[in-house]
Amino acid sequence: MGSGCGPEGSRCHDIPVAHPAVVAPARSAQPTDYQEDPVATPTTRMRGLPSKGWGALAALDLHEAIGPGEGEVMPPRVRNAPVVERDEHQPVGRPMPARRLFDALRVPMATDDPLTETLGKFAHFPDDWIQKLVVRLAPEPWGERDTWLEYYCHANFGHALRQERLLHDPEGRFVLWRVGSLETTDGRAIHGYFVRNSRRYGPPYFLVGFVTLDDGILRFQNHDRTVMGIRIATPPTSPKHVIPAYPDLHAMPSVNWQHILETRIDRIRARVPNLPDKALRWLITAAVADAHKSSDRRAVPGWFDGEYQWMLPLHITQENVSAAPDFVAPVRLADDGEGYTIPTLLEPWMAYPLARAIAPDDRGIASWATTIA
Repeated sequence: MGSGCGPEGSRCHDIPVAHPAVVAPARSAQPTDYQEDPVATPTTRMRGLPSKGWGALAALDLHEAIGPGEGEVMPPRVRNAPVVERDEHQPVGRPMPARRLFDALRVPMATDDPLTETLGKFAHFPDDWIQKLVVRLAPEPWGERDTWLEYYCHANFGHALRQERLLHDPEGRFVLWRVGSLETTDGRAIHGYFVRNSRRYGPPYFLVGFVTLDDGILRFQNHDRTVMGIRIATPPTSPKHVIPAYPDLHAMPSVNWQHILETRIDRIRARVPNLPDKALRWLITAAVADAHKSSDRRAVPGWFDGEYQWMLPLHITQENVSAAPDFVAPVRLADDGEGYTIPTLLEPWMAYPLARAIAPDDRGIASWATTIA
């Protein structure tokens, strides 16, 4: 069977850009991505944010409560994708604006954090979806079992959906998503490739895999397993991040000493042992002040709990600010909206995925990932 455009290939259709508001990030495809590597298994399921490791610890600290749970959603059993059980009529439709899609997924546009809701409600995922993605990427630390990469995908899909950067096929056959700013080892953009879920219940789409639109052609497999070459005229793009300005340098953030020196005292003493609490307060206060005044060079934006937050690296045991910090202080707006606060001190490896979620690459924060205990 043909797999491309031309006299000897399959049919090739151009997908017009129907309206700027409905175009979103897309992912290019290679023939083997769809034809030879079915991704569904009888136990396919979607994994939510991890309930162990950095995910739970960061949530515990920043909320001062128990972090998110497993968040796992078990989809209905499916046959080997992409040929799955379907209704008599092939799904058809027009691109769906973000507002309608959010309403359909029951995810508010501006209030809920998309990390734990949007991606899992949008599609079913095979168990090994993260492994299939990580093998395509340039080498980079993604944490134990690649859970940092999972967090990255949740965050960037939520941003792409809210910014209407998903590319919806006008005929309703597939959706393409530019997976943040991720690239292959040779610099090609990576896209998530979804097809319609044929079931009448569960998420509306199913993740087929990750593709690269090297020649601008997506190889779409029909019900009869014939392959149609579909030209993607305008691939989707990465989401844009509008980062709030860092707090006024003349206003030092307040520090939640009760949480840091009581709830998190073991973490602090593991790094700075054999000092009384008063001395620890002096050291931490001095480190915060030093980092705060040079925030234009050292502060890093991050994404957590549905909002942008600044991450301030603190160096207490060494003077080399280019080395891995001892702690990272998240700086967030105070609950009453007056001033800023540092609710906790994170170990660098805990803050790394929060910063990497919106960073184009790991430059400037790579040392944070090397301090994993």
